[in-house]
Amino acid sequence: MFANSKWKDSVLSLLTLLLFGTIFLPLLKAQQPTEASSASLNYKQLGAAMMAYAADHSDQLPLGYSYNNASQLWRHSSYCIVPEGWLAGRETEPRRTEDASQWANATRIYYKDLRALSIPPFPKVPRSGVDYSTALGPRQAVGTSFNGLLHNYNVAAVAVPSRLMLLWDGLGRANVDGFSVTSPALYCPLSNAPCRYRPNGDPQGGFSRPGGVVYAPPGMMPASVGEGNFLSVDLTLTRQAMKASLTGTSSGGDYYTDPWSYDANGAPTAYWQDGFYPITFKPDNTFN
Repeated sequence: MFANSKWKDSVLSLLTLLLFGTIFLPLLKAQQPTEASSASLNYKQLGAAMMAYAADHSDQLPLGYSYNNASQLWRHSSYCIVPEGWLAGRETEPRRTEDASQWANATRIYYKDLRALSIPPFPKVPRSGVDYSTALGPRQAVGTSFNGLLHNYNVAAVAVPSRLMLLWDGLGRANVDGFSVTSPALYCPLSNAPCRYRPNGDPQGGFSRPGGVVYAPPGMMPASVGEGNFLSVDLTLTRQAMKASLTGTSSGGDYYTDPWSYDANGAPTAYWQDGFYPITFKPDNTFN
């Protein structure tokens, strides 16, 4: 009887293992988020947060860059710390409140978890020249970039929301440690002047050029990768082909979906522009 009982127990244990391996384990794996699904979820959370912000601010999207009240200049070419106040020298007023107005910080009440700003599986990279030993609190690595031509722009004024980029992998394959940057950015060098996309001139009311700038990403977009995440204004997320050409002079493809031209190693070297603005990101694009 004892031997027979042990034999039955062994059979039952084997059947349990087989059932777990063939039925339950695949179900558990299916429920675990993949890197791609995590990136998708993060992008959609951020996009929903941007739209919620606009709904609460008379249909205007958040600021791509903060305003320096002392100099009365827009910080259109600066990285912004995320969250506000973590770095020594930026923890006091008015700088703390100014940093809080930039999109990644200003929309946090809507997306809640700062980790939504990171894009897996991109590596975390430090910001050059930053002394991280002076950190006063936790910080967040940021892997997505805001289309800065939409800085303080009305959502209803976007010509084709289903095609225009709202957020994208503008930092390349990198999560920048503790910082967010808006790219492209409106070029707004004048003091005490509004900064807003204008279809037929520069964003501060004159005719100086450029009107907008796409910054070189701190992370590479190599030819071997060739795809990027793009969230449109209507919150549709797509993965689009990059590296349309490696000529170094022209992307040779659709500048509505790939802003860059590339060198022989697949690194971005220049971007398409119409004399004032980067074409890929213009809010009045009809995509014809």
